[in-house]
Amino acid sequence: MRKKLVYSVLVLLVLGLAQGQVWGQSRAAYWDGDYGTAWAGGGEGTRDALAAAGYEILDADQLKAWMDAHIPNGKGSVVVFCKDAVPDTVAETMSATCTLRQYLDAGGKIVWQADIPFYYMTTAGGVNTTWGDGGAPAILGFNTSSVARDVGGSTITDEGIEWGITESWGSQRAADPALVDIVLATDDSGNAAAWVKFFVPGDTGGGFVRIRDTGGQANVDDIIRVAEYGLGGNPFARGPNPEDGALHSDTWITMTWFAGDFAVSHDVYFSDSFDDASNGTGDAFRGNQGSTDYTVGFPGLPYPDGLVPGTTYYWRIDEVNDADPNSPWKGPVWSFTVPPRTAFNPDPADGAWHVDPNTAFAWTPGLGAKLHTVYMGTNFDDVNNAAGGMLLGSASYDPGTLELEKVYYWRVDEFDPPFTHKGDVWAFTTPGAVGNPQPANDAVDVQFNATLSWTA
Repeated sequence: MRKKLVYSVLVLLVLGLAQGQVWGQSRAAYWDGDYGTAWAGGGEGTRDALAAAGYEILDADQLKAWMDAHIPNGKGSVVVFCKDAVPDTVAETMSATCTLRQYLDAGGKIVWQADIPFYYMTTAGGVNTTWGDGGAPAILGFNTSSVARDVGGSTITDEGIEWGITESWGSQRAADPALVDIVLATDDSGNAAAWVKFFVPGDTGGGFVRIRDTGGQANVDDIIRVAEYGLGGNPFARGPNPEDGALHSDTWITMTWFAGDFAVSHDVYFSDSFDDASNGTGDAFRGNQGSTDYTVGFPGLPYPDGLVPGTTYYWRIDEVNDADPNSPWKGPVWSFTVPPRTAFNPDPADGAWHVDPNTAFAWTPGLGAKLHTVYMGTNFDDVNNAAGGMLLGSASYDPGTLELEKVYYWRVDEFDPPFTHKGDVWAFTTPGAVGNPQPANDAVDVQFNATLSWTA
């Protein structure tokens, strides 16, 4: 019979209280002397430090029982792996159906260090089976080491500092930063040497955390800070849809969000004024509701005539739980913009200078635009007054090679049958031309002692 580490609940409670831990959370660490390891080594020092901090130390069988108990709801729980070979008790198969992945899908949190996740699976007696680079994709759903290896260096990001990482290392098995949700540290090539991957929508502090991608054990204080980051829950609304700052190409919208962890209901604020949405003034407050969606732009709802093109709208969700003295939790102000009906975002930009004579024009179409008409020339009035041009199907135009030392003007009219929306006149210069005059052309109320300037 193999030995198991057994820690008295009473001892853990006393130690935890001595450390000032927050109870109501479930904090554990996996270590089993009868199971294998890899780059992490024995991990006894980390095990003992975590035990002293109030973590429940689990052997392979206990880890299985602990994860099973948390699969109905893993939020508020974390397990630190002191060894970096995954035991067969929770990785029964190399697939997303294993216990470990089910725990992550339930909102649980795992802190992993040293070798590539699931490169080795281990069984009783310390026998390791090499799953290699296929282990992580099979269980986590992505390759955690697909970029160049042994690059070295580790620069802790602002997010890594926030999560509690302080000690650097020489990166060896980084991940593609595009495949993870948060990069905690980067190697010398900018890849993710430490990272977080979430498995529950709206999560901000759980998921699978790789704290270190080289041999040995991470700093224990760093491990504890990372493990307990966000463990107490996130009370704020998050995950806005549309995303903050998005363009929304319609005159109605249903906004959705992920509820804060303690919310019972939600106070909704919506306005075309940032200050009103932020301060709850004017008619920004739209009411309290239980659902996490809100629609505007239809008859009988706010903005019954539809959202106004060319307008930015602001919204905020405060999370409410009358049983909690900290409620309500005021959320951030998010925004989205309904594009104007005229073309916008020109390329070349308005006022650009030294533009390549072989450039092609592009722009963002106005709301509802089906076809486009481009006018261009070297005289402002001619371009401004032009009409009857050819309709184009794409939001781009190749004028051919332009002349040097010229100021060019151009305009795009948008056609949304049966309406034509006349665009603004934009200007740019080709190399050698004088542009960007200050005061501008046709400026009024210019001071008698104004300084004249231009771009050569």
